[in-house]
Amino acid sequence: MSAPIILADTATIPSEIINRLDSIGIDPNDIKIAVEGDLNEEGLIMPTWLLIASDSILSVPAGRNRPITGPLLLDEIDAFRIKTFVGGASLQAVLDGLPVTLTRYTNRHRERFSRVSTHLRRVGEGLDFQPELLVKPDPRFCTICGIVLPSAGSACPRCVNQGAIFWRTFKLLSSYAPWAACLFVFMLIGIGFDLLPPYFIRILVDDVLTSREHVNWLPWLVLGLAGASLFQNLVNICVARLSSFIGTRITTDVRQQLFDRLEQMSIDYYDKMEVGQLMNRCISDVQSLQGFVDQMAQGFLINLLMIVSIGGMLFYLDDQLAFYVLIPVPFVVVGTLYFYRRIYPKYY
Repeated sequence: MSAPIILADTATIPSEIINRLDSIGIDPNDIKIAVEGDLNEEGLIMPTWLLIASDSILSVPAGRNRPITGPLLLDEIDAFRIKTFVGGASLQAVLDGLPVTLTRYTNRHRERFSRVSTHLRRVGEGLDFQPELLVKPDPRFCTICGIVLPSAGSACPRCVNQGAIFWRTFKLLSSYAPWAACLFVFMLIGIGFDLLPPYFIRILVDDVLTSREHVNWLPWLVLGLAGASLFQNLVNICVARLSSFIGTRITTDVRQQLFDRLEQMSIDYYDKMEVGQLMNRCISDVQSLQGFVDQMAQGFLINLLMIVSIGGMLFYLDDQLAFYVLIPVPFVVVGTLYFYRRIYPKYY
């Protein structure tokens, strides 16, 4: 008897599942396909195995007290369908027009169950069993975390080595180091103008409105606030123009390098690659690089510098108040990391 095709995090069917099969009189050697899910019938985290034999299908949860669904005869099943919900989905069999939930799973396993669902539909249509369709990963899903990819065969935005991509992009800036330095200086100047209003407001409240010792400072403080706002907008315009210029130049260089590389590829390469995928790499992905550079300059980097600068200004104005303000920061960081590592792949 040939070994079953196993789509799971383990190489074999657990002994607990084998024992439960023996308890209901099913020979484990009759199992052709074994698929591991991770939710029980109540939606709680628990390993649940979908087992497919030559003529039947059943779902066996790992818990001893959990009920077994099936076995259901494949000939009596009208259709198979996947019903999605927030954070996961379920594989259902339709019997006499009524759905029967076989197993539930989080989005981490939706790629493998998509393959199983396709296979079951093929068998229901009378087509031959093709095991290569089950073991071959679907290019629309990430084989590591299971999330849907932006396009078939593209890099997973969650699993890709973002640090390596960042440093490769940073190396591209070496040809435009003077412009990048100017951009960085303008960003620092803009942050400085952003921090002036709180300082002026402190003087306005403490020395003008409250104590009234320097009422004659009021017009100058108002002019200072207006001037800071005006120069801040001018600096933001310079930052936007410089970041767009640098991003466009880098995009042009990358696209030229890509075209030069494509000209060196053999005919066999183009026979294996799809034209649409190549066009996507040449146009969409390179354009995304320009958006990344713009976002780094006007989004991530400037916000990072802003956080550091605001923290310094808080401690300069009132160190005790700054300490209390920063108390929630560790909780926000820990919560963000937990969401990204544990919850993100299950729900997205």
